[in-house]
Amino acid sequence: MAYDATSGDLYAGSWGDGVFRSQDGGETWRFSGLPARIVYDLLLVDGILYAATDRGEVARSVDSGLTWQIMGVASTVITALGHDGTVL
Repeated sequence: MAYDATSGDLYAGSWGDGVFRSQDGGETWRFSGLPARIVYDLLLVDGILYAATDRGEVARSVDSGLTWQIMGVASTVITALGHDGTVL
């Protein structure tokens, strides 16, 4: 799960249905991309949303989850993302 303190939006990864976004504090959710994927982790850094998926992908969205770009594919499943201030 990720929280955007600027907009108040919540993002949640799902077990096989991609990413969902809530703009009302979690009352309602709508699909936000990465269909047919397990999303293990979400990370929001400087307005960019990153997702780690069961396909070994790291995907990013620069527009609040409207579109996604696959940044890379690992030879193993990535289950957690972190940021140390300079490197994802």
